[in-house]
Amino acid sequence: RTYASEVVPRFEENLALLQVDGNPTVFAANVANPDAPTKIGGFQTLGEAYALDLVGDTLFVTTWDNGLYDLNVSNPAAPALLGKVNTPGRAVDVAVANGYALIADDWGGWRKVNVTDPAHPAIIAETITPGEVLQVAVDGDRAVILDNSLGAFTVDVTDPGQPAIQGRTTGISGAVDQAEDLALFGSHTYAIQGGNVRVMDIANPSAPTVGNLVTTPGTARSPVSYTHLRAHETVLD
Repeated sequence: RTYASEVVPRFEENLALLQVDGNPTVFAANVANPDAPTKIGGFQTLGEAYALDLVGDTLFVTTWDNGLYDLNVSNPAAPALLGKVNTPGRAVDVAVANGYALIADDWGGWRKVNVTDPAHPAIIAETITPGEVLQVAVDGDRAVILDNSLGAFTVDVTDPGQPAIQGRTTGISGAVDQAEDLALFGSHTYAIQGGNVRVMDIANPSAPTVGNLVTTPGTARSPVSYTHLRAHETVLD
C-alpha cells in the first residue's frame, strides 16, 4: 500500500492531488469513492515532490534541491509545467496566498516568491534563520513559519518585499516535536504531530500560544480545510 503524505482536495470535483514521500511524481486521483480512489494522472518532477498548494488551476510543488514547480492542473489527467524557480536551500514546504508563495527552504531559511505569473516565478524576499525551516502556512497577510531550533514564528506578510516577524513560541517546532505538516485558518494554526493535530492560537500574533494535542482515529497526515478541518489518511492503492 502507498500512503499519500500530502493531499490537496477539490471536493466539488471529486478530485485529489497527492504527494508521496520520496516519490518525484505528483498524482491526481478520482476520490468519488473515498474507500477506493483511482489514479487518473500525474507529473514527474526532477527532485522528490515534498509539498503541495493549489490556487485555481495552478498547483505549486516544492521539490527538495530543485525548488518550486508551478503546474497547470486544469486537466488533471495531464498536469503540465508552467514555470519553476530554484532556491538556495532545500524546498520542503509551500503555502500560497495573494499571488505570493512562501517556501520553507530547510537550512536556507524561508523565501517569498512572486507567483502572480506562474510561468515566471521570482524570489522577492528571504529570511535566514539559525535552524532549519521545515514548515510554512499562510492565510491572507498572516503567516506561520516553523524552525526546528527556534520554534514557531508569526509573520506579517502584508508588504511583499519585507515580511515582518511579529512573535515566536518555542512550544512547537519543525523537527523537535515532529510537526509534519501545518495549516493556518484565521487565528489558529493546526500542526500534524505524530499522526495527531496540535492547535496553536495566534489571535495575538506577538504572543502565540500552543494548545492541546487532538488525537485522531487514524494517522493524520495533512490538515485541509474549506469550511472545516479534516485530517486525511489517503491510500492510493
